[in-house]
Amino acid sequence: MPNIEFIAQRAPVFLLIVARCFALIMTLPLLSSKTVPRIAKVALAFYMAYFIYPQVSLFEGKYSEYAAFVSFDGKFSIEYILLLIGEALIGLILGFCISVVFAVFSTAGQFFAFQMGFSAAEAYDALSQVENPLMGQYFNFLAMLVFLQNNWFQMLFLGALKTSYQSLNAFS
Repeated sequence: MPNIEFIAQRAPVFLLIVARCFALIMTLPLLSSKTVPRIAKVALAFYMAYFIYPQVSLFEGKYSEYAAFVSFDGKFSIEYILLLIGEALIGLILGFCISVVFAVFSTAGQFFAFQMGFSAAEAYDALSQVENPLMGQYFNFLAMLVFLQNNWFQMLFLGALKTSYQSLNAFS
């Protein structure tokens, strides 16, 4: 594991990793609700970036294309800012793809509620932050429980993040 001094020397690369992790956390279905404090989201993003950081190198892999735009002398260029935005967009896209999986369950619950005549009984869903029929909330909650119980959420969350560093960058 890298120590803090090692990370501080290579802070621009670490910030690129944090940008992707933070954007992903802000769009994940379980963590994007307002009930999770923002400081916890920031701490989780730094924690995840700390463990992903040793696997990312500017000299090999997909991140080698960033080497020309990242300077270690502390100067930030417009190209680096654009790289940060690109990394955040990749995190947003990954979070959106995971959110689509859970939206399927909520939509299925809406269809069932309409068929059963419960579509008028809508309540505010704090998780998805929209009004959702009770069956939609039930299916979404059930999907969350099944995903968490079987470690599928961690597999999607951490697996998508880990493989994204091996296959995606802001240029591709």
